[in-house]
Amino acid sequence: MMRVLILNSRLAENKISGENAVIKSDIKILEKVNDVFFEEIIISETGIRKVLRVLAILTWSIRNKKILENLIEKYQPELIHLHSIFPYFGLSALYAIKRSNIPIIFTLHNFKMLCLEGSFYRNHETCTTCLKKSNFNGVFRGCSKNIFISLLMYLNRAIFLKFYKYFGIKKFIAVSDYIKRLNSKLFDSNSIDTVGIIPNDFSYKTYKNLANLFESKLLQEFKEITFSGRVSKAKGIDVIKEIIATDNYYVNILGEGPEMLKLKNFCKKKLFRKVNFYGFRSKRYVGKVLSESFVTVVPSKCFESLSMTVIESVFNLTPVICSNVGGMGEIVKTNKIGIVVDQNDNQGFIDAIEMLSNNKNLYKELIHNCKKFQIRYQHNYKSIESVYESLISERHQ
Repeated sequence: MMRVLILNSRLAENKISGENAVIKSDIKILEKVNDVFFEEIIISETGIRKVLRVLAILTWSIRNKKILENLIEKYQPELIHLHSIFPYFGLSALYAIKRSNIPIIFTLHNFKMLCLEGSFYRNHETCTTCLKKSNFNGVFRGCSKNIFISLLMYLNRAIFLKFYKYFGIKKFIAVSDYIKRLNSKLFDSNSIDTVGIIPNDFSYKTYKNLANLFESKLLQEFKEITFSGRVSKAKGIDVIKEIIATDNYYVNILGEGPEMLKLKNFCKKKLFRKVNFYGFRSKRYVGKVLSESFVTVVPSKCFESLSMTVIESVFNLTPVICSNVGGMGEIVKTNKIGIVVDQNDNQGFIDAIEMLSNNKNLYKELIHNCKKFQIRYQHNYKSIESVYESLISERHQ
């Protein structure tokens, strides 16, 4: 049995993101056969105190260093698994781990090492300038809040990239091949393993008998499409608005966001009555809605490393229609679990829905592929455990 300390950092007011959902899902599975301890550095301050706390972290936070020293003394872990470093963890906390001589694994969830904004999204459109040129462009543009914060973020990341081996990071885990490929430009490719994610626990609790769900999906008539996520322009809510405007489909909206009020007013003004607004719901409820849907639409404009909406949909054997940005489209296309549409082709999403509703053979083929995909992903936790065991064994030699 291994003693593993899993660490994350975030703002106190953050809603549960896909990244946080992945972390919690990993822990639920891993702790069944290991001594797994989970702690978070949470920024709970507000106003000027929040600004000062973040500035301290981006320079050298004695407070975060002390927090890590206390956690290491408390749990005596054999290995530390990091899930988020910038901007709320800090180099001082990494230094505290380095002094303890405990090996570190770092999960690469997103694009923060490559983009100061984090998802290659700027001024309501995709921006990949920093993939082609110097990341310093993000400083000039103030992509992380403002120029000053962007500069501190850039310097922190530059120091990390130069000295990550010094800090004791032995292995990176990428949640998708796409993330691994992009980050291989920054790190030794041999130090990055693609493990993927561990399926969310709700998948097993809600549908213990995959065969029964599979049979029910094959008999399902076209009824509803679902959007699940942050209701924002970055997540492609304008595409959903156009789908609603056809008035041909029942549309489920799971989630909240800055564009929710506008979307509700749009539906009210135009008398569109085929829209169900669910807001935030439990994982079990989300799974139920997804399993009863004909298709899930994920029209993101920002880069997605591994969309949890795509994974949750496929685990419930519901095919996906998604945009071609980031690693999401690659996963859907490679595994043939849905249809990939150009992010700027709003009509293409509507055409894809029509195609699936009129082509039952294609729809059944996608369901078959969703089933294969789910079965394969159920074994991901063994890959993570294998990385753990290898590094702990290496430490004890």
